[in-house]
Amino acid sequence: MANEAHIKLRPGVETVLEQCHTAAIPLLVFSAGIGNIIEEVLKSKNLLYNNMHIVSNMMTFDDKDVCVGFDEPLIHVFNKSEFQLEETAYYESIKDRPNVILIGDSLGDLQMSQGVKHELSLNIGFCNHDFNSLEPIYKEAFDIVIMQDANFGPVIDLLEAITK
Repeated sequence: MANEAHIKLRPGVETVLEQCHTAAIPLLVFSAGIGNIIEEVLKSKNLLYNNMHIVSNMMTFDDKDVCVGFDEPLIHVFNKSEFQLEETAYYESIKDRPNVILIGDSLGDLQMSQGVKHELSLNIGFCNHDFNSLEPIYKEAFDIVIMQDANFGPVIDLLEAITK
């Protein structure tokens, strides 16, 4: 079904995922969306790599493949800091890494790295709407702000610089 859907990824995301895979950088997709859909879309585009983990809302199905609910706990933009990454398989791949690059599109996403011990967190924010009112707030909160549904160019440049 994901192959038939016309889902457009932000330009450059393919390159970012490939760069992280090639450099063996653990990558977490931490989303308040539906994890099953995220996983299927990534698979359909051949972008689900072994360095990636998805922490998201996973649907549960009955014996007729009908969605009957979601695994607990439900993740939403305001509880991402409460989710315990230490309880996931992803944690083993990051527990000794001192640095985090956090990429989010809401102020609530800034809480995602709080469950992980790190020395440095570089926070990159995508400001996708209400540009005039949110730009000063995002510039105060994030280290780098990418405006108006722009591409992943700055992230690609950063990854190229740190993986040389």
